[in-house]
Amino acid sequence: MRTKSFAVSLATLLLAIGVACSSRDKAANGPSSSDLKDHVLKSLDSAGYKDVKVDVNRDKQLVTLNGDVNSDQDKQRAEQIAKDSAFGFVVSNEIGVRPENAKSDAKKIDSNMDKAIEHDFKAEIIANRLDSQHINYEAKNGVLTLTGKVKNAAVRDKVEGLAAKVPNVRQVVNEIDITGPQPAKTRSGSGA
Repeated sequence: MRTKSFAVSLATLLLAIGVACSSRDKAANGPSSSDLKDHVLKSLDSAGYKDVKVDVNRDKQLVTLNGDVNSDQDKQRAEQIAKDSAFGFVVSNEIGVRPENAKSDAKKIDSNMDKAIEHDFKAEIIANRLDSQHINYEAKNGVLTLTGKVKNAAVRDKVEGLAAKVPNVRQVVNEIDITGPQPAKTRSGSGA
């Protein structure tokens, strides 16, 4: 009888621990990409930003906003709403500002600015002898997104710093992966 009671208590305890760990892991992982996208879209829609599109990259913990608004103030407000709804994900604000009376001109200006950003960033990469690295970049409405692969974290950080200094860059989104070996960790958790 005692053994049976002990076994039942142990089984109950293990079940409770399993449920607690499962709930904690789910909470730590956050919502699915589609749930997060829906949540951000609903927040934007309720604030009147129905033309703003949302994309979620869960692996990079990145929410990207696209579309057009009438003013810089609207762009900033949409970004803040997305940040408040994005569960700590980084928000890349690629929204274009297109005033009602100058939409065509605004698109041309933004396109030319983005080309200039890309041109200036390429010059920085070459000037810093980083053109042998596998660095890709794209500018959209002042957001310079970096992708590709580099050999270590120092190079990744240097590339991001160079990107941030390019004229007219409003935001840098660094999605560059590191391909080289990472430093071994010591008992204290810092790099060797």
